[in-house]
Amino acid sequence: MVLVKARAAQRTLLMPLDAVQEVVLMAQLQQVGHGHDGLDGLLDLRGTAVPVYRFGPSDVDALDELVLVASQSDGPVGIVVSDMEVCVVDDEEVTTRTMNDGPTRFVRLDGSLHRLVDPRFEKVLDV
Repeated sequence: MVLVKARAAQRTLLMPLDAVQEVVLMAQLQQVGHGHDGLDGLLDLRGTAVPVYRFGPSDVDALDELVLVASQSDGPVGIVVSDMEVCVVDDEEVTTRTMNDGPTRFVRLDGSLHRLVDPRFEKVLDV
């Protein structure tokens, strides 16, 4: 399985590579009124308004931030990330566990267990 591993604030985000639409440099975001916690603003991506979320305070310079744009069932969603890399994991490293919200996939990577987020099938904000 080919995954994108990125740092989103203080958490590690793992996502299947084929769920990633594109990665863009952080740009000026259009601010919105009261929205969901973590909503940083809207990114104009070639005429499409993409909501961009931040999972906590950034610990890198704003010029080093990227927006990972992922395909979600109701349209694209952006996540502010840094330190991205592509990694390949064996299927044996993926496990499914039943959580409160149903079956959840985890990946053992670098000696730790991380939740696998697939925005095509679950809302990124539920993570």
